[in-house]
Amino acid sequence: MQELGIKWVYADNDNKLHQKQVIDAWQEYGIKVHPGAGKRCWDRAEGGFPVDYPELMPLDRSIHHKWKNAKNGGLYSIWNKRKPSRRNAGAFMNDIKKSWSSIPQIVYQNAIEGTRKVIQKCHDNRGKIRM
Repeated sequence: MQELGIKWVYADNDNKLHQKQVIDAWQEYGIKVHPGAGKRCWDRAEGGFPVDYPELMPLDRSIHHKWKNAKNGGLYSIWNKRKPSRRNAGAFMNDIKKSWSSIPQIVYQNAIEGTRKVIQKCHDNRGKIRM
């Protein structure tokens, strides 16, 4: 990330991403973590990363739903088609890979591009999200 000139990381309000030692580790590479807004974030700030704001997370925007719930290729449908005797950790890993690879590349690209626009707007507005 440093080689690409990345200066900021926008991370959701997950506590493990906003711990002091994590933020300090990013800082060693000259990368800042946009502050959180959650009550339990060490770096919380008014106007910080909004709690439960899926528009800033491409996986939450569309990919997660398609991956889990696609009728013929989603993780749930693949797993539920298995006989109970064939449900084990190895089978689950195979199902994850199969369902993930069944999503067309354009779905990923659209989610990334949509998120990029939202993050740029957030950055331009100094962290305030106006939709």
